[in-house]
Formats: sequence, structure tokens, C-alpha cells
Amino acid sequence: TFSTQKGEGWNVKSSGKEGRDKRGEDERQKSLEDSRLERAQVVYIGAQKCFVTLYRDLIKGFNSPLLAYVSPQILELGRSAKIVVGDDVLVLPMQDAYKVTKMLPRRNLFVRSDPEGRPRALASNLDQLIVCTSFGSPAFSSLVLDRVLVAALASAIHPIIVLNKVDLADAKLLQVVTDTYQTVGFTVCHTSASPEEGSATGIENLRSLLHAKTSALYGLSGAGKSSLLNALSHFDIKTRSVSEALG
Repeated sequence: TFSTQKGEGWNVKSSGKEGRDKRGEDERQKSLEDSRLERAQVVYIGAQKCFVTLYRDLIKGFNSPLLAYVSPQILELGRSAKIVVGDDVLVLPMQDAYKVTKMLPRRNLFVRSDPEGRPRALASNLDQLIVCTSFGSPAFSSLVLDRVLVAALASAIHPIIVLNKVDLADAKLLQVVTDTYQTVGFTVCHTSASPEEGSATGIENLRSLLHAKTSALYGLSGAGKSSLLNALSHFDIKTRSVSEALG
């Protein structure tokens, strides 16, 4: 109910105009922000922040990770909307970093269970999952490998098996393992990223499997993931002895 007094009536109309002006200014600000938004891919996840690579850089073949903070609106959504590596997002340039303002739809999502049995999202939008297992130490385990393969297939992600440290494998066991998985349709790649003697082997074959694909490398501690990455791209990732890695 509005007052009919002249002064109060004037105040009501003025308040309405100010409200419209405020909404108009908000809409102009949002339009300006929308024009500055860029598409990016998440390449690293931290607490309330991440690193992203802009798509305009990816198209040019550059991979220059940039610091980005996750907007409070996304954080408030909790585990159901947690950002993971591989996510496509929209980012807004800020003064000294970027801000993730929106998550774009995913093609797929690789999920594994944590020690308490709760699903844990690990990576998204993958073309393939490189499942790294090894001989020697840690010993080859078909049980562990099969669980990861099932998780990948359930997530609609193509798995590739990398048998690393083949220089330490028993020749007959290596052949049996290879034949078993190839027979049911899996691609199997033999590698030895840091052999006790000689140079790395199988790296070029693995490199060809990775070409023009978005891949994630997954495996137990000590399986040789860091050594593989170093051999592939000279990342110079620090590696540890297996006993130290496994505690």
C-alpha cells in the first residue's frame, strides 16, 4: 500500500527509478564480464584454486598454465560440482590471476573409490586412460589392473595398458599377461622407462599412442609414472626409489 502524501509519493517513485538504474548497471556489468570470458582447460587442482590453460593457447600448441581461483558460487555446490583436472571452464581475467566462473558440460568423468568406499572424481574429458603397471617392485597385479580397467570402461574412457619395467619381467609371464589382455581387445604397450642397464625402451611407441589425444596416466606408486613422463617430455620430475615411494 503506497501513501498518497506528496512527499512520500515522490520518494516511492524515486526509489523505483533507482532500483531500475541499479538493475541496468548490474546487467551492463554482467554483459561486460561475459565479453571478457575465455574458455580454458583445468590442468592442476589445489585448495580453492587451480591452474588452467586457455584454449586459444592450446590451439596454438602452447601449454602455459595460469593461476585461477574458483568462484564462491562453484565452491558452494560442494562435492557434486567439484572441479577436476581436464574440466572445461569459463574464466574471467582478474588483476593478478583468473577466476573460474562456470564449469562446462563433461564428455566423461573418471571415478575411483576412496579408502572409505566413496566415489572420487579424478579427471574428465579424457580420450584415453593410460594404465601403468609394472614388474619387479611393485609386482604385477592383475587384480589391481582389472579394477582400474573396469572403472575406465564404466566411465566410457578407452584404457591403454602400459607394462613398465619389462626388463625386470620373466619372459614367459610377460608373454602370458600380454596375450591375455590383447586377446580381449586391449592395447598393450611394453616400456622400460629407467632400466638398470641401457636406455629407455618402448617410449616412441607410447608417444605415438598419446599423439593428438587427451590422456591421463594412472598407476600405483613406484610403477614408474614419473620416469615415463620424464622419458616422454623431459619434464625432469623428481623420482624416488620404490621402497621410499611406498613407505
